[in-house]
Amino acid sequence: MKIVFKSLLFVFLLSSLISCQKEKTVNPSLQQINSDKKLENKEVTSLDNNNGDLEDFSNLVPLEIVDSTSHKVYEKFGIDLAGNCYDCDLAKIKINKNTFDLVNVCDNTDFYRIEKFTYTSSSNELKVTTSANKFVFTKMDNSPVYKLEISGTKLSLKNKRISKYYTNEKNLKKFKQHDCGDFQG
Repeated sequence: MKIVFKSLLFVFLLSSLISCQKEKTVNPSLQQINSDKKLENKEVTSLDNNNGDLEDFSNLVPLEIVDSTSHKVYEKFGIDLAGNCYDCDLAKIKINKNTFDLVNVCDNTDFYRIEKFTYTSSSNELKVTTSANKFVFTKMDNSPVYKLEISGTKLSLKNKRISKYYTNEKNLKKFKQHDCGDFQG
């Protein structure tokens, strides 16, 4: 009886180990991290640009025109108060040679990541091409402001509205309207 019991236990443990080692496959189109954190394949196909080309684009924050009559860039542009302080529905953009992230301005854990893209850069422009879109960041009049134009499939991302203008976060304090002020939201 003990031999039968030991044999059955051995067979059960062996079958458990074998079934645990089977490879699980996930459909890449269904691969999700939280709500909108979609990953397009792990393979990165960026050009042989060095990361220095992307330094100005490593942490872009959204801007809007706050004083269209001003000719001073730091007064003309500022943060979008509604999107940054009230609704929290704007997207910061973080780009490096491996990832292109659209990140909610109020929650760094809420992001949409693209890992398969190519890019080209020059002194005044960065072009990022994905399978569905082309993002073109153009520097405006030698200022620290980039105008973003997107072509291709329309992006509908919850709480990650894409602005028309961006600047590197390190430049944000130079703008007259650079924070939410006394807003306690």
